[in-house]
Amino acid sequence: KLCADFTASLADISVGWTHPLPRDWSLVIVRSEVGEKLVQMAVEQGFIQVREVEQEVLDELKREALKKIELAEREVKRRLQTDKKLHSAFSHMKSMLTK
Repeated sequence: KLCADFTASLADISVGWTHPLPRDWSLVIVRSEVGEKLVQMAVEQGFIQVREVEQEVLDELKREALKKIELAEREVKRRLQTDKKLHSAFSHMKSMLTK
């Protein structure tokens, strides 16, 4: 419930599925030169096929990613109200950043 990172935004490559892609296709997001090289090698060696994705798919991905963030935010707020240890951990992290 707390994972807010629907697309693994810090990863060189993230792979997943989102509507309206066909079920037998995965969406691959490449965010770095290293990731690009790895994907290109996989294509060249015949391990994967790639194609450009439609804007509709990207729009849905953004909607789902935002929804995941909002759900995680609500869950954190709920837990902060009821879980003193979690509240203490967040307070400690905040204080470390504001010193």
